[in-house]
Amino acid sequence: MVLGGTPSSGLANLLTNRFSIPGSEARKGFDLIESRMHDNGQGAFTLVGQATSGSSRDPSFARSLESAAGRAAAVIKGAKAGPAIQAKDNVAYVEISTPLEYTKASDKTPAMRKAIDHPAGVKTYLSGGPAIDHDTTPISNRDLAKGERIALPIAVLVLAFMFGTLVGIAVPLAFALFTIPVALGILWVLAHQFSIPILRRT
Repeated sequence: MVLGGTPSSGLANLLTNRFSIPGSEARKGFDLIESRMHDNGQGAFTLVGQATSGSSRDPSFARSLESAAGRAAAVIKGAKAGPAIQAKDNVAYVEISTPLEYTKASDKTPAMRKAIDHPAGVKTYLSGGPAIDHDTTPISNRDLAKGERIALPIAVLVLAFMFGTLVGIAVPLAFALFTIPVALGILWVLAHQFSIPILRRT
């Protein structure tokens, strides 16, 4: 239990989400773009800008949005901000490409939002897969913790009903206490050799 539990504390840093299938045509395309153009599509952001007054077609709006996107891109080495693209009369967006993997790009979201600041005449929204992952992960973690708080008492009640004694209840709980750290320790070893998806708690 000790040998398995100790390294598993660093397991989260070894896990990653990859939304592609190895060997697929789409994955081959991603690999070509990454190797030839140094652009990792999974680590790309989208900066959406909404004009607080006037129109997004005004040159000053485009300059302000592109400047904000440039500041965000400067947070990540090798990231590049494209031109402002019109979406509707008061909305435009800029694509920000990065060389980072999905999870590492997600971790840069707060710093990028701080760099964007509050450009004049533009209300900004930093979106894209990594930013959405950054925003939804805490929600998922809270839901998971809530589910555990509900499920654990129910599990104890079921064990009490099935076994009827404290010793009987303690046996499966003790089994879980030992097997879970061991399983996480094995996963820690495997994560050094294979890509394993993450269910992250913060």
